[in-house]
Amino acid sequence: MRAILDLLSHPLISSLLSLHPNSLALYSFVCPEEWTSWFNWAATDTLKFSNSSKQCERPSNLETTDPQWLILLRYYEACRRGDKPCGSCDAFQTIPDDVREVIEGLSGRSLPRDVGHSFPTSPDSTYLSPSRPSLSHISLPGMSPKKAHEVVEMTAFLKELLLSHASLGDTRYAVDIGAGQAYLSRNLRDSLGLHVLALDWSDVQTQGAARKDASAGKSSRKSRSKDQINAGDSETPSPGKRSSHRTAASGSLTYVTTRIDKESLLASIEAWLGEAAPPGFQSSAELEPSQEAVPRPVLMVALHACGSLTPDILRAFFAAAARSHRQTEVSADRQEHVTWTPQGAVIVGCCYNMMRPEDFPLSRAFMSCRGAEGFRLTANHLQLAAQVPAEWTRTEETVEAARFALRKVVWRAALEETLQKHGGAAAHETGDPHTQGTQQDRLPRRLGRLNDSAYRDWETFVRTVRAKMGLADVDIPAPNPEMERRIEVFQTLRCIAGPAVESLILLDRLAWIQEELEGLPYKVELVNLFDQASGSGRNVAIVIRP
Repeated sequence: MRAILDLLSHPLISSLLSLHPNSLALYSFVCPEEWTSWFNWAATDTLKFSNSSKQCERPSNLETTDPQWLILLRYYEACRRGDKPCGSCDAFQTIPDDVREVIEGLSGRSLPRDVGHSFPTSPDSTYLSPSRPSLSHISLPGMSPKKAHEVVEMTAFLKELLLSHASLGDTRYAVDIGAGQAYLSRNLRDSLGLHVLALDWSDVQTQGAARKDASAGKSSRKSRSKDQINAGDSETPSPGKRSSHRTAASGSLTYVTTRIDKESLLASIEAWLGEAAPPGFQSSAELEPSQEAVPRPVLMVALHACGSLTPDILRAFFAAAARSHRQTEVSADRQEHVTWTPQGAVIVGCCYNMMRPEDFPLSRAFMSCRGAEGFRLTANHLQLAAQVPAEWTRTEETVEAARFALRKVVWRAALEETLQKHGGAAAHETGDPHTQGTQQDRLPRRLGRLNDSAYRDWETFVRTVRAKMGLADVDIPAPNPEMERRIEVFQTLRCIAGPAVESLILLDRLAWIQEELEGLPYKVELVNLFDQASGSGRNVAIVIRP
């Protein structure tokens, strides 16, 4: 964590993350001193390099066909693989030394994102072998390939987790927090036979999930699939209400719409397992005194808990774990009634730009690092944490997608001078570190998102902008090639820093959990569940287990 903090505090990286791409296109822009080497390098039209290596077969003065931003990406990928450049003839040698040093640091200090990798490693790590059979090609009704991949892989991981740890083997109850359309909830019920509480703050999402469940149940009754158990009927709940049903495999699914924070999460689980228990298991009132004394083990799960929802789930886990631990330290006559105990958790976060300011940093370990006191994650940091530059060069198709994405950034930046002059307000970031998003296009007449077709060529783009912004008589000059290359390199370098930002957030959360659960019978690790090539950029799960 300290190494990543030092790296993100490096003058070159911190200056890259302090500005928005739109700033570079302004006439008033002054290049920071830290940028001189790469700024000049990026402006070069054609890169040439000589063949001074006897082992290199390339001719002298060979011109690379790759633009500078792509050379940076290929160097980043080579560093991630541990490859070494091919002598001084390699295009990598044209990259300024200070930029190469930064890229090497960013690639080497970020958390690995290979499927199955866990951190910290230990003899009993929850390790998923990359050679295990993949279920990712199974299609699930109503889901995109990305969502199906995530639901199936997370279900498979939970199954393996429950089977591989004796203390988890009797777990029959799971809470899916931020369930959305309840794709994961239904799979846990149908595939693992769990009793599932699906919590979401949106009544629209909850009712939509119930309708999908009812529709799936009807289809299943007409033609039962060998891979899926009949889900039965469900009723559409109203806000704050519950809807329950059970499957032939004894699992059940209960939908609840509620505001989700630490207190409401604890209260919802208590109510679910208390007097209003769903069909399929006994309520507290129905239990014998000897049974009631044994809290039910509950697994907390979240597939992409947005923003600060991840810390809120963890706070609820800490509180419930501490309460359960207190029960073991007092005599029977002094024990409070405890309905359930948190047996484990598997949480995948997302949307760091939606985090509350107080949710980073969380750990004492981070605050003890040199330089931590003056370090803050700005809106730029949080937006860039979602970037996955390692996937940009995976195939020719992904390279073209990256090229198109950079075109959008460059052309939008090229409008900045015109929009500031004729729109009346700056469109680039304000610099407020706690503002959600990048504040891009913050105008009285907001440009907003344009269809991809608008970026087919510059003339089409200008025509679209003029029509949308009412700038029919305003001249909008095309970006000059030198500026284009500089903005491309600028944005690429910022995106290469993104995984390090996410790693810092994850490591801070890991240390925080270890601190809060110190002395309690839990282990915590970060496990890579999903293949980022599937589009699942946020692929790291926080796993808490006995």
